[in-house]
Amino acid sequence: MSVYGAMNAAVSGMRAQSKSLGNISDNIANSQTTGYKRVDTSFAELVTLSNRSAHAPGGVIATPRYRHSTQGDVSQTQITTNMAISGNGFFVVSKANSITPASVSFDNEDIYSRRGDFQLDKFGYLRNGAGYFLNGRRVLSEETLATSDINAPIRIETDVMEANQTSRINYNANLPANAGAFPSSAVASTGTLDPQDLTVDFTTAAGAAWLAASTASITINGTAYTSVAPATSLNAALDNLAQQIRSDYPNLVVRTPNNGGPANSFVIEGTQASPSFTYTAASATTTVGAADGETNNAATQTVTFAGTVNQGDVLSMTIGGVTQTLTYDVATHTNLDGFIDAFADLFDPAGTTTLGPTDVGGAAGQLILIGGQSINRPAVVAGGRQYALNLANSDETSLYSANGSYSGGAVTVYNDLGVPTDIQMRWVNTGAQNSWTLLARDPNGGDTPWVDLGEFAFQDGRPISVDGNAFIGTLDITAGTIAGIDDVVTLDFTGIDNDPNDGQPNILLTQFYADDIAVYRLDQDGYQPGILTDVFINDFGYVVANYDNGRSRTLFQVPIATFASPNDLARMDGGAFKRTPESGDPLVAEAGQAGAGDIVASAIEQSNVDIADEFTKMIVTQRAYSANSKTVRTADEMLEEVVNLKR
Repeated sequence: MSVYGAMNAAVSGMRAQSKSLGNISDNIANSQTTGYKRVDTSFAELVTLSNRSAHAPGGVIATPRYRHSTQGDVSQTQITTNMAISGNGFFVVSKANSITPASVSFDNEDIYSRRGDFQLDKFGYLRNGAGYFLNGRRVLSEETLATSDINAPIRIETDVMEANQTSRINYNANLPANAGAFPSSAVASTGTLDPQDLTVDFTTAAGAAWLAASTASITINGTAYTSVAPATSLNAALDNLAQQIRSDYPNLVVRTPNNGGPANSFVIEGTQASPSFTYTAASATTTVGAADGETNNAATQTVTFAGTVNQGDVLSMTIGGVTQTLTYDVATHTNLDGFIDAFADLFDPAGTTTLGPTDVGGAAGQLILIGGQSINRPAVVAGGRQYALNLANSDETSLYSANGSYSGGAVTVYNDLGVPTDIQMRWVNTGAQNSWTLLARDPNGGDTPWVDLGEFAFQDGRPISVDGNAFIGTLDITAGTIAGIDDVVTLDFTGIDNDPNDGQPNILLTQFYADDIAVYRLDQDGYQPGILTDVFINDFGYVVANYDNGRSRTLFQVPIATFASPNDLARMDGGAFKRTPESGDPLVAEAGQAGAGDIVASAIEQSNVDIADEFTKMIVTQRAYSANSKTVRTADEMLEEVVNLKR
């Protein structure tokens, strides 16, 4: 009967609008739920009979229409482990099946979610507000960012980052092409010293720096004295040179009784140990406080005369291989004091002489040591004669002008324990305009000498060779060459190769027109141990850990899963979804690749519910429900009229 069919159709309409209102209610309730996807309602008619001559009402059926693929608004947060997807796809997450105070275990089934409010929990896992754990791929190489193929819950270990020994120093710079060439060795100085001059400075044209392993020579009265600077200290070389000279020309101070010595004595002071002397008395009345021919192993020796000196007494003394002999003559020497004065003049006619380097700041025109000291070469005066002193350099490539060099920047390197050492670079234009030498040393090492790392030849602004060998963009610094470097370190002058097919590296060490050096890059790959300070997820979807040593480490990549029909995914609690046959299998790829959306760091995706739209649908649903109820009432009244026909 059509009346009954009308009533049944109206009832189905009321039932369908009830379902629609339920979906609207669910949407409104979750309008502020992170990552929530709204549910719309789709209506479909039910047909029992329908042709040209007859139609029977069948009613309506309501089915949910999921909006999983509809993007919600993205809002920024201050939490560095939050993230949102802009575009297609879902985060891959896991559900815990057991949580104990010591560990977490997970279901084997992958789950998917758009909810990205992840934060670290006490176990080091990234868990969102619904309790799902973020999955990711472990990064196997920080240089290439290659990852494992295995998706697993991300766990951040809170252990200490081990120290990493420096193996490579990246160095990009431009040297000034218009820099003048400076001498590559010290200019020899020759002079005749006045007996009153005790110090002479040997200079270069503009000052000079003395390098490790360089050999310097001083010639005194035809005898050459040489010394090689060790790798540890310049002062050691200077002391060695001074000791050689002192062995032939002792440092003497001779005092007579009237200027500080004991009565009837003279005092010999000097750096030369083991002085020996012989005194031959012409009379038994003259004695001294030492035996004839005695050798003493002291740098200071006192000789005391008892009684008087007699005509013909002979005093002979040898110090450092130099022997002086004097015979007492009463007409010439008068008394003991005169005899001692005359004997002292034989060793030191000009008074006191000094010999050796002094640790004083270098003045303009002196031979400058990079380290703030100067080499002072004192005059050597003996027997009233003047000696000419010559400073000559035996290694013509080892002495450079301090004023003719350019600071090449500094970098801190680390050994295998993470102990830092500062390395200062310096470039010197040597001999030819297109020839440069690179020096290096630890600037905090006191008088540690500069080390010659190599001579670079340039052509058309580009380096073509190092020490005569073809330059390929790198230079190996061997272990121990520079203090603090315990192993071979590669000095890399290359940059990103824009044309990898040409077979040539992109060398970023140049020599173009400029007034000064310009260092564009100077860094290295070593670091100290570090403790984890914080974790963040960047816009490329990588989980990065920061440490208190200033380093960061890329630990995981967050992949994105896409589906052929994402709206057919099965819904779960907490904004999670499961695969269904209708949705298809997931395609898991890097963010921004293979149709996957991009990662927005420090952000979350809001619910895609529009409140205004939901209230509009609510009004329509209410009206439709009321209309269907009116149909039911009308059908009921009509049936009542049929019943009343029998009365």
